[in-house]
Amino acid sequence: MVQIDSAKQTLNIEHDAESGTYQWSTEGLDGVQALGMISQVAVDLHRYWFGRMDRPSLAAKAAKVCIDFDGDRIHLAHSESDPQVIQGLIMTALIGLAEKIHDGEYDPAVALLGAIPIEVNHG
Repeated sequence: MVQIDSAKQTLNIEHDAESGTYQWSTEGLDGVQALGMISQVAVDLHRYWFGRMDRPSLAAKAAKVCIDFDGDRIHLAHSESDPQVIQGLIMTALIGLAEKIHDGEYDPAVALLGAIPIEVNHG
């Protein structure tokens, strides 16, 4: 656990779009705290990009991601070629589902049909 000498904790992330590599650094955070910060930032980003009526349009107008669990294997099928978009779609679905459950809007009957609608506001 990091001893807090200062209230400032930072997580810096840089992405090289050409190589697809990431560089990151932390200050005043241990690993668990850094992952906690990433989780909260992911929720905040989701609310910013998908919770506003005036949000900018997304580059991908339509995309598909399907996750299938079979025994000890996970199968992932998708219509995107950009790994960041695929990961973003999965995170959007995960956070949207968590918010539906939290808000009491999760319907197990709809989930059994294989399609839980997660609305995003369109500007």
